[in-house]
Amino acid sequence: MIDAAVTYQTQEQMNHAFHTCGVFSTIAFFMINAVSNGQVRGDTYGEGCFGRTGARLWLFMGFMMMFGSLIGSIWILFGAYVTQ
Repeated sequence: MIDAAVTYQTQEQMNHAFHTCGVFSTIAFFMINAVSNGQVRGDTYGEGCFGRTGARLWLFMGFMMMFGSLIGSIWILFGAYVTQ
């Protein structure tokens, strides 16, 4: 994506808003990897801020963000490139 932004520098050649899907999927990647299996199962020594329920909600939000960015990327692929 960075190579495409360098090659096509104007907004007419490539819409720079297309980078947002990659940014959100990267944030979701870090959100998912921040939660360990022990935190989800409740096997950790310390409970942390929200305990097992908070870890599960954080993981769920990460998966939803990742899925949303995947759907957005597919939408951009077909809307901007395949139909033209």
